[in-house]
Amino acid sequence: MRQLLSIVAVVFVAIFPIRAQSTGRDKQEKPASSLKLEGRTDRRAYKMSEKILLETQLSNVGTSDVYIWNWDFCWNPARGFSMYIKAKDGRPVQSQVLLDCLPPPPKPDTPYQFIKIAPREFHGTIDTFKVKDFINKPGEYYIEVTFNSFLSRDFIQKYFANDPIAKLPLWTMDNPTVNAPPIHIVVTP
Repeated sequence: MRQLLSIVAVVFVAIFPIRAQSTGRDKQEKPASSLKLEGRTDRRAYKMSEKILLETQLSNVGTSDVYIWNWDFCWNPARGFSMYIKAKDGRPVQSQVLLDCLPPPPKPDTPYQFIKIAPREFHGTIDTFKVKDFINKPGEYYIEVTFNSFLSRDFIQKYFANDPIAKLPLWTMDNPTVNAPPIHIVVTP
């Protein structure tokens, strides 16, 4: 009986720290569901020669503050804001322009380069894009917008461990990508 209790105690001691680490990790990732991304165009129909006004907005639908690096509000194929255009049948559209901002690394001792989004608040951008730069022929299209940070938790911990930035609840690339609902547009000649 003592042997059985000893084995149970060893297993409990071995598993409890793993569960505690898992719980800690879950708490770190909790802000992941606190951001909502929305994209809106100024209208639903465009001519090939016109420009699309695209408003992109991140809202904090959580219960605590989230800080976003200001360079995450630029357009890039993989990080920050990303735009994907698909034809009505779901095929991706090859655009003539690559939205590719390349941000510098964050500056030490400057937490002001991070935008605080409090609960029930939002931050966004309004950008103008030429239709012909992204769409090559008339038809129906869906614009898909995603958001993901350029920064990782490891980068912040490695280079900014003693900086005020490291103490902020930062949105990083370790959080899941945030997707906006697709925007339907019609393009005519």
